[in-house]
Amino acid sequence: MGRAWVAIREDEDAAEIMGVPTFKFKLWAFVIGAGIGGLSGALYAGQVQFVSPEGFNVVNSMFFLCAVVLGGQGNKLGVILGAFIIVYLPNFFLGRTDLFGISIDGDTIASYKYLFFGLALIILMIFRPQGLLPARQKLLAYSRQLYQAARRVALAPVGGGDGPTGGAKPVPDGPGTIDGGER
Repeated sequence: MGRAWVAIREDEDAAEIMGVPTFKFKLWAFVIGAGIGGLSGALYAGQVQFVSPEGFNVVNSMFFLCAVVLGGQGNKLGVILGAFIIVYLPNFFLGRTDLFGISIDGDTIASYKYLFFGLALIILMIFRPQGLLPARQKLLAYSRQLYQAARRVALAPVGGGDGPTGGAKPVPDGPGTIDGGER
């Protein structure tokens, strides 16, 4: 199911051509998202004990969107980090009179939170469009490239030596083997 969702996210037409029933999987995504949303709403209503439409305005929706974009789409830890930054930073300045020995008015700085989040999003979209923590697949691909580069350096000829590796010792690919295969 996860691979189908990734294929649909990357290219819906290609996923359909490859035989993925896109309508079924998009419907499942909607049903699961609605179920999680309903459960969270019930937990939230039980916690605050009073719910009114005024408590759910456009600004709160924008903060949720900012948390996802800031942290990085496709990475749960990134979204949690983005939400922490969105909630914690404005509250960090409230009531402060000095910061690192510099006299500040924390309440005034906290009142400009929308300006700061707008600037942060613009800067983030220019310099790091994938968010603070990119999707897990991109992290895994990057770590695989680093591993392969390190392995090439380890297998590079050291000088002198005879044989096909020029004196370099082979680096095991997996636990206890030279080529990563079975013993």
